[in-house]
Amino acid sequence: MTDTSRSSGEHNSHFADFFGWYFSPVGLAFGFGLAVAGFLTAIDRPRLALLLLIIDVAVVVPWKFMRHQNELRRFAADTSADTAALRTRLEETLPRRRIQALLKTERRRDREKLDRIRARIARTEERQRADSQTAAEFRAKAGPRIGDQGNEMSDQRKRLEHQARQIEHQARQIEQQAEQLRLQKAQLDAQPKERQRAHEWTVSALERTSRRHDATSAQLRQLEESMRLLQRNQSEVTSELQFQLGIGRQYVFGLGTGRSGTVSLSRLLKAQASSSVTHEVRPLLPWKYDQGLIDERLDYLAQRPTRMVGDVAYYYLPYVRYIAERLPEARFVCMRRNREMVIDSQMRKTQNYNLWADHDGSRWDLNEIWDPTMPSYEAMEKEDAIARYWDEYNEETLQLSEELGDRFRIFDLEQTFHDAEAVGVLLDHVGIAREHQNVVVDIHENALPQAPPA
Repeated sequence: MTDTSRSSGEHNSHFADFFGWYFSPVGLAFGFGLAVAGFLTAIDRPRLALLLLIIDVAVVVPWKFMRHQNELRRFAADTSADTAALRTRLEETLPRRRIQALLKTERRRDREKLDRIRARIARTEERQRADSQTAAEFRAKAGPRIGDQGNEMSDQRKRLEHQARQIEHQARQIEQQAEQLRLQKAQLDAQPKERQRAHEWTVSALERTSRRHDATSAQLRQLEESMRLLQRNQSEVTSELQFQLGIGRQYVFGLGTGRSGTVSLSRLLKAQASSSVTHEVRPLLPWKYDQGLIDERLDYLAQRPTRMVGDVAYYYLPYVRYIAERLPEARFVCMRRNREMVIDSQMRKTQNYNLWADHDGSRWDLNEIWDPTMPSYEAMEKEDAIARYWDEYNEETLQLSEELGDRFRIFDLEQTFHDAEAVGVLLDHVGIAREHQNVVVDIHENALPQAPPA
């Protein structure tokens, strides 16, 4: 309502109040009293006129007072109703404003998330273009050399096969000659006169044949050794070319709550051929997701000059989905240990620290390196916080196992490193063929002394 309409409404209200009072019984009586008082004054009766005015005023003033009091009560009631209506409107408006603010915040977050996704897609496309260009350059440079080397190996193989056929032919001829000599010896033995001379000649011929046979056998062994060397060289050249072209590279990431066999797992994987798998390589990754750090870590691992590369650490759990998306060939091994044993081992390992809580250092020592690598829980005792950490870690790994299928497997510590078959299954999972596996059992690295009995 505007000021003009408000003032017009108030004027009409005063006008209505005046005429309503004038035409009321009290107003008419008051007017009649004034008329009579005027008449008495006109006929020279002033005292009666004054008395009538006093009576008239004594009746009208209380009535007017009561009327105004009723009007004030109505005004107060109307004001209370307006106030309640205004409060209701405010209560209805504030949530909408809050919802609008939340929606605005969500839109801003969605835009930021979309920008991050676009940036990630741009980085991935740029990396793919760079990899394609590098592979094309390598093929352009290495293609002629590889072709020449392959042709040379093919020619060498043909020459060796030809020598083998010649040696086999010579061996058959020698055997035929030996058979003929044996027949001649039998015939000469039947002739009494020349038996001795024939015997000596036959023995000499057999010795010469035996020496030739030994030489032929030595040549055959040399030929077999040359063939094995050729096959090994071909295998090594093939493996080197696959590595340089980025073919056959295997990424492995180990996980576990900590104090659950991750060091032993890294030792087992490192013991395999052409493997570079580390344990908690520096810098450590924070538990709070950091896109830049995980990209730097994956780029660093890609530079290792082995077929199998990776790292083992508990803090990879928040990054598993991104790693699986960026590296479709990556495999994940999660070591799981008994809950109570993990809690006891962590309590003894971190006696002066509490990595699972935000604190000021008054009760526990601060550790700027390891504190950021664990989740923090508020207002909990250290042992309860470790138990909650184990429960949440186990629940998340089970969820990842369902999402990623055979790329993410969980192995029990107590049933794995003491059983050769279980170790073989683990190595099968990370992509190592059985004939190339180095099965090592009874690995027990980074163990703590036994706790004293309670």
